[in-house]
Amino acid sequence: MSEHKGRIRFMDAGRGVAALLVLEHHVMVYFGERVSEVLGASTGHVLQFVSSLNDAAVQFFFFLSGWAIYLALDQARGGGKVDWYIFAWHRCRRILPLYWIALFLSWTLFVPGGPPDEAGPLNLVGNLAFLQTPTVFSRGWFVPYAGNGPLWSLAYEAWYYAATPVLCLAVLSSANLKSKRAPGLLLGALVVSIVALAISQLVFFPLAIYAVFWPLWVAGFAFGASRGKLAEEGLLFLLSVAACVALYVLHSLVGSDTLRSLADGLAVVVLAVLAIMITSRIPNTGYVAAISSRPVGVFVFLGSGSYALYVLHYPVLRWQAAHGISGYTVLLSIVVLVVATPFLERLVNRMVRRLPYPHAARPQRAIPPSSTTES
Repeated sequence: MSEHKGRIRFMDAGRGVAALLVLEHHVMVYFGERVSEVLGASTGHVLQFVSSLNDAAVQFFFFLSGWAIYLALDQARGGGKVDWYIFAWHRCRRILPLYWIALFLSWTLFVPGGPPDEAGPLNLVGNLAFLQTPTVFSRGWFVPYAGNGPLWSLAYEAWYYAATPVLCLAVLSSANLKSKRAPGLLLGALVVSIVALAISQLVFFPLAIYAVFWPLWVAGFAFGASRGKLAEEGLLFLLSVAACVALYVLHSLVGSDTLRSLADGLAVVVLAVLAIMITSRIPNTGYVAAISSRPVGVFVFLGSGSYALYVLHYPVLRWQAAHGISGYTVLLSIVVLVVATPFLERLVNRMVRRLPYPHAARPQRAIPPSSTTES
């Protein structure tokens, strides 16, 4: 297996694990008491602990997304340049179809019976423009449509994609990727994050909220740029550790939950980078070899449908909880979702690849249609 192919399989396996963690968390949110009654209190406690890893799973998604976008850009460079029309086209056709399906599913399940406040037409427009924030922000302009909670992170991702050209000004030269700039790129993202946090304390602005967690995504992008270069990798790792510690200290001084969440995210990044750096340098035990095993291949398969599972599972669980659906039916629906979403995602990807390119785009420099490198 090639190193690049190994990276892609690692990402899909990581996405598979993260998506299952998010799914398990929401199962426990709506059916935790029933699960504990059936499986016992001790098992319920273990599952509640696993459920508490939900935030870490989303933060890991951000890290993997940044790394995947770096790989996509690295493949797309032709003559030292990236065709941004092609980049935007691929981002749109990757994220929008399943996102629109998720919005439609949310509408179908909740609006006909009496639209809740979060399913109004204005909120739909906000979600279509990727300006929703988690419901914990009481001053938020828009919330996830029709209560489909996980959709908040899609707004973050969309604006991180939009900021990708800014990153390229920092790390792309006319012919080569300047990996030595990767640690500085993360440092710059951290500065932007702190400034954005200060702004958000004065006035609510969605883009400022998204920018606070941008370093997690940039860390993945920067890690991709420095991958395989020991000095740059080591410096990036040490910078991540230092930033993580500094944020925890700052949190203890000012008591900001947002700072704590960002620090937790960087801790996830540190653990991920450390694991990859160590295992990839031990003969025959690197992540490329590890993910070749058949058991891990199950997570690779599930990861290939992680996006569909992420955006579609929540309204189904919420609807079932509201209508008192039996436990066996709920379990069957979960199994069907987990197994079917990889096939659904592949089907949607095949369909959208048949769409014609926009007039301004030049397909000869298109990002290769390797969907596993896309977030």
